[in-house]
Amino acid sequence: MYSVTIFIAHIWLLGAAWTDLKFRKVSNRWCLCGAIAAMVLLAVQSTPEMGGLAFFLDRIFGALFASGFLLLGTLIRRGGIGMGDVKVFFVLGLLLGTECVGIVLFLTLVAALIVAAVGLAIKRMNRKYPLPLCTFAYIAMVTLCLMRRC
Repeated sequence: MYSVTIFIAHIWLLGAAWTDLKFRKVSNRWCLCGAIAAMVLLAVQSTPEMGGLAFFLDRIFGALFASGFLLLGTLIRRGGIGMGDVKVFFVLGLLLGTECVGIVLFLTLVAALIVAAVGLAIKRMNRKYPLPLCTFAYIAMVTLCLMRRC
């Protein structure tokens, strides 16, 4: 059942990454669809065989941790991280759990930092250039799955 969750997370995040890359925005409807799918999967997977309450709490804490971390960044610097990214990481936390979403978040921010540093160094972008964070999140998730960490 976990492989189904990973598959759905990949498909959903690919759609979010594409819209973020193309329109620089992730729609609320897309986030709501992901959240509903994640909650249905969470309800199905929260059985005693999967860990029951501990499994459920891990997913909820993962969602609150990842989205809370980005929300803090949004509140500290207005216009930096968009609320779409916060919602995307909330859904990812529900789908992946605390450990995996933490690693995805870390890899996402490192990749975005590297791209921004290179872009600033070669003068292809300025400090206000919007980076599509969902695209970096998808790359991070694929990397994580290739490393067999999730």
